[in-house]
Order: sequence, then structure tokens, then C-alpha cells
Amino acid sequence: MTQIDFKTRWKTAWVIGAATVILVAWDVYACFFTPGRGDTISEVVLGLVQKRPVIAFLFGVAGGHLFWPQIERGK
Repeated sequence: MTQIDFKTRWKTAWVIGAATVILVAWDVYACFFTPGRGDTISEVVLGLVQKRPVIAFLFGVAGGHLFWPQIERGK
């Protein structure tokens, strides 16, 4: 069985948290403090998906990868 390095897990959690905070802050800035429309994360992604629908499929694959229950092997 593989040992989990909890220091690495902790660092990964911090990176995910920091990226989330940065993305939310950017989205709030783009929504409320810029004069144009279509510059929030959701609007940009929607525009991309309308041109290339495979991106929505890839988001689904990534979501399934992240949230599908992991099984322990070798038991």
C-alpha cells in the first residue's frame, strides 16, 4: 500500500484553496468593477463551449475523475 505524505496533501489543499480564492476574487472584480460585459469566468467558458462543445465533455470527465469514489486496491 502507498504511504500518503500528509505534508504534500496539505500543500495541495492550500494550492487548491488559494486558486479558488483567486478565481472568485477575479470573477467579482470582472463582474462589478469593469465596464464591459462577457468578461467573467462563466461567460468566457460559456463562449468557449458554444464554439467547441467538447470542452463541456472534458469538464464532465474531469469532474468525474475528481469526485468518483476511490477504491483501495489489494485488500
